[in-house]
Amino acid sequence: MAAMGERMRGAAWGLNNFALGFIGRGFGCAFFANGEACRDAMGNAGELGMLPIEIFGTGIPGINTLEWLFPLEGLCRRLDFNSADEKIHEKLTYAPRGAGIALSGWIRDAA
Repeated sequence: MAAMGERMRGAAWGLNNFALGFIGRGFGCAFFANGEACRDAMGNAGELGMLPIEIFGTGIPGINTLEWLFPLEGLCRRLDFNSADEKIHEKLTYAPRGAGIALSGWIRDAA
């Protein structure tokens, strides 16, 4: 829906070919080609979060997909937080001491 909105009224207005990435709890992407939304076999937009990252050579134990590395899920794993917690944003805002080291590592590895 976000990609359709961008094509109709946003940054992708007038474009027939573009991709819109979404980074939140997970990592997704929608593609438009020749003015049509590309869909998978189930009729959904693309799920890039499940892309294996061994191909990028991260070497981080237990981290084997993009989704486990850099969206909210990846940060929560670094801080040992549950990303499904209702108050996750509040907990991230007031992260405990020492979280800066985990946050720096998360930013470095995601980059």
